[in-house]
Amino acid sequence: MELSKSAYLEYKPLLLSLAYQMLGSVSDAEDVVHDVFLSAMKVDEANIENVKAFLCKVTTNRCIDMLRSARKRREVYVGPWLPEPIMTENLPSPSEFAVEHESMSYAYVLMMEKLTPYERAAFLLHNVLEFRHDEIALILNKSNAACRKYVQRAKQKLEGATPLTNSNANQELIEAFIHSLVHGNVPKLLQLISEDAILYSDGGGKVKAAINPIISAKQVAAFLTGLMKKTPSGFSYQIKMINRQPGIVNTINGAVHSVVMFKLSENKIEQIYLIVNPDKLTKI
Repeated sequence: MELSKSAYLEYKPLLLSLAYQMLGSVSDAEDVVHDVFLSAMKVDEANIENVKAFLCKVTTNRCIDMLRSARKRREVYVGPWLPEPIMTENLPSPSEFAVEHESMSYAYVLMMEKLTPYERAAFLLHNVLEFRHDEIALILNKSNAACRKYVQRAKQKLEGATPLTNSNANQELIEAFIHSLVHGNVPKLLQLISEDAILYSDGGGKVKAAINPIISAKQVAAFLTGLMKKTPSGFSYQIKMINRQPGIVNTINGAVHSVVMFKLSENKIEQIYLIVNPDKLTKI
């Protein structure tokens, strides 16, 4: 018997989350999972010992293949490359992404870029999906020892990634940031931003954006206050839950213009991610 529709409904959220965290792209993750189930439905379920492991294996290896080609594309990407944000406020149905782990935070997904494809896969399979090292070895067609090293290296490289913390405190910090910015209160803005803060702006060559990262609290504040002075009529903003943490959705006449995400630490804003590439805003 072919893989059942119930298996599709049961494992789709998990596979979407795995593929998104591997690729940093919602649309690519959806394409991978769609293709995985199309091919899986041709397999006799009686021949599959563990459906979850089988689907994770196919998904992981397709993502690894896609990452190899994506790395080449990102070498010629205009400006900083940032992951595609996911709206996690009021998810409409159980068919959406499973977003319970802290690795879904925006800064965490971005830091995944520091990992090799196999490190990324081993870390997610072990720390998020809770596969044993011997199970990961079967999924990746690698030795147990190699998979243990992948996980260990990934943890070392991800040290300092922002965990999902008290969202109320985070929202208060972001609200204070917005209030200071809107009212041009630069001294207060500088109190909220770390001295060595960095702002990344992703326009992908499609819209105007800073090509290089903006570094230091003073430079970041100057850049943001300059943007505020240029906001057109019809501009508005809302704080929304994105990647399970508060972020800002900016609109112009009701159409999404940009998303702002943050890396926060000890009541300070360490990094700001400004996503203006329209291709990455279709799910917001």
